[in-house]
Amino acid sequence: MDEQAKKKRPTCSDEFKEYAVRLVVVEGYSFKKACQTVDVCEAALRS
Repeated sequence: MDEQAKKKRPTCSDEFKEYAVRLVVVEGYSFKKACQTVDVCEAALRS
């Protein structure tokens, strides 16, 4: 298998996820809007 095909997906730090959760819980953002604000797809924050 090619090295390019073995690339690992980037992961979000716990601090980054906490910030995104804060946008939803404290600031009242929708989940989708919080994802757009931090510029990641929804699946990245669900994991």
